[in-house]
Amino acid sequence: PGSSQIKVGVRLRPGDPETSAEWQLTPHGVALHRPGVKPVGFDDFSRCFGPETDTAQVYDELVQPIVQSCLEGVNGGVDPPLTAP
Repeated sequence: PGSSQIKVGVRLRPGDPETSAEWQLTPHGVALHRPGVKPVGFDDFSRCFGPETDTAQVYDELVQPIVQSCLEGVNGGVDPPLTAP
């Protein structure tokens, strides 16, 4: 039978200059750094995009291949973006 593949991407928004928290980006993860607190990291993403990345690039890299597969008869889905507080 067929194979399945799940991809999860994240795009950081520009930071808030009024907060002391800072997000750092790696190719497959993000980490939140706050003064006096141990950094919290997440590194299980298929792809991470910085705040300079536009929607078209995210679509081209993650969504378009799914759409193309659906047009070829393979099941696929794209969940709406989640916004962190």
